[in-house]
Amino acid sequence: AFATLTNCTLSRNSAACNGGGISGGAANNCLVRANTADNGGGAWGGILNNCTLSYNKANYSGGGAFGCTVNNGLLRANTAVNGGGAWGGILNNCTLAHNEAACSGGGTFTGYGYGVQLKNCIVYYNTAKTNADAADAALSYCCTPVAGGTGNITNAPQFVNGAAGDYRLRASSPCINQGANVFAAGTTALDGNPRIVNGVVDMGAYEYGSSLWAGAEDAGGGWKYLAWFGSFQDAGGGRIWHTEHGWLHSNGTSPSSIWFWSSRRGWMWTSCSVYPFFWNTKAEAWLWYYRGTGNGTGGW
Repeated sequence: AFATLTNCTLSRNSAACNGGGISGGAANNCLVRANTADNGGGAWGGILNNCTLSYNKANYSGGGAFGCTVNNGLLRANTAVNGGGAWGGILNNCTLAHNEAACSGGGTFTGYGYGVQLKNCIVYYNTAKTNADAADAALSYCCTPVAGGTGNITNAPQFVNGAAGDYRLRASSPCINQGANVFAAGTTALDGNPRIVNGVVDMGAYEYGSSLWAGAEDAGGGWKYLAWFGSFQDAGGGRIWHTEHGWLHSNGTSPSSIWFWSSRRGWMWTSCSVYPFFWNTKAEAWLWYYRGTGNGTGGW
């Protein structure tokens, strides 16, 4: 019988033939990293839900996954001769980036009568001698430089910081609300937040707006930065220190609707689409905050 793995890490394993980390069965919320095999360096066959496959290697085909069904998965920095990220299989709401193939299909590859289907996926920034991102793949509602297909876009996905392994979407990403709900698998995205926000699923493994500070960049030293909101430190429990507003208590689950409480102005509502305008319950009016250069140099 095949095993079902949940919340596991499979690292630095090897197989002479197929499936360096996983061979068949099912895996949920697992990290599959730095495994090797002839085919399916990370996984061969089976169903992978909300898993991350990275730095796996196949001597022949499918660096990350071979012939798998992958839902809400991240496949990054995997290598193979063909199909650096994945060879064959079905991938729903996956992000495949920075994978590499020595020959063809840095992101995905299929051949020899097999097929590969990608739906609501991001396949970008992969490398190969030919067909850098996708070779002979059936793509629907995907973000990829490969033109054509139903609902596909070729615009760059605008990750928060893909080079550092952060493949969440920026607020300006063209992948937001561009997937097809019928292909959304499960109720949670890769990070455990809701899979669908604002009615339409995003492309890729992560859902923008599924957390209050979605898309925030790590600015170092405990600071975070959002293009629409500026710089702040998250003190936990809803409390933040903002360079312009000072201490605020935040309440919300998405940047599309946030309540703030300040000791001076009471409760105020804003969102990523209307900031720096706030609805102030105390004044029963809209307030506008003009931005300064930090440290409270702006004003109302």
